[in-house]
Amino acid sequence: MVSLIRRTMQAMPDLEKYPSMDYDTDELIYAVLTHYQFEIIHPFLNGNWSVGRLLMMLFLKEKNLLFNPAIDLSYFLKKKRVEYYDRMTDARIKRDYGQWTALFRQALTESADDTSADKVSAVIDELNALHDANITLLGKTEYPIKKIMPAFSYLEANPVIDIKQTSKALGIAYSSAFFSIKCLAEVGILAHTANVMRNQIFAYEAYLNILRKVT
Repeated sequence: MVSLIRRTMQAMPDLEKYPSMDYDTDELIYAVLTHYQFEIIHPFLNGNWSVGRLLMMLFLKEKNLLFNPAIDLSYFLKKKRVEYYDRMTDARIKRDYGQWTALFRQALTESADDTSADKVSAVIDELNALHDANITLLGKTEYPIKKIMPAFSYLEANPVIDIKQTSKALGIAYSSAFFSIKCLAEVGILAHTANVMRNQIFAYEAYLNILRKVT
């Protein structure tokens, strides 16, 4: 298995293309190595830990191996934090991907056993309550709520956004996306997290904090 994983890593051209490529490799290995590559790249100033886990869950869901991406890996990985970094270092320096894969196989197995339907249901209830509370907040802005709603709906599917990306995704003018995001930030729904090459990044922190309970 170790040699197979090594060949897979050597064949992988980049993180973006890797998940959609068709190698003769177990899909769980795909997911675990996608997480590894993301963590090694470390693209964000913060939030890499959460996004890396979420990527793995979404990949497994995309491959129909996971009905709902609601397995809580946080508790297991926090308990094994030292081993997590040791295995990542071994993979990066020694190309020992076998131990890294074994750690995540254990993490997924134990976390799946620990994730209850009641916990998932509670998180869904929290997200619904957050949605309703924020709709009330939006009704208090000076900007017409019907013009803000497309950006808000987009935000619930994409909790980390920027103005240009939002404008393109919604097919609206940059100025419209700017004012929508400005209103969302003014009422506290969005938080400004980074300014990368003049492109401001915003995060729906309350939403992400709820999702972190099951990712």
